[in-house]
Amino acid sequence: MFTRVCQTLRDTGTLPGVRIAAERDVNVGVDEEEGIVQMVQSSPRASKRRIARRFRVPHTRLWRALRAEGMYPYHVQRVQHLGPGDFAERLEFCKWLNGSRKLHSYILFTDES
Repeated sequence: MFTRVCQTLRDTGTLPGVRIAAERDVNVGVDEEEGIVQMVQSSPRASKRRIARRFRVPHTRLWRALRAEGMYPYHVQRVQHLGPGDFAERLEFCKWLNGSRKLHSYILFTDES
């Protein structure tokens, strides 16, 4: 597989199976684009790939159609948040840190939370 990919890259200058130029040439029909936008508006939590399969278009074309309408799909991911019991733990940590003054020289403080 690696030799085939390498040889194709040498011969054509592109990777095998990459059809970016061909995909750009095919425009999404107006009715198709309106249907995509309506479906996303009616069920915003639906999988974009599933919607693309339903309309039988590549998912990249669906993303392009949504961007043309000013819609940028994303998934909210909470990485950090404070819980109800966090205040007491933070206060305890601050008291511990203030008690050991030598540690301050080893900690890099930023203005980030």
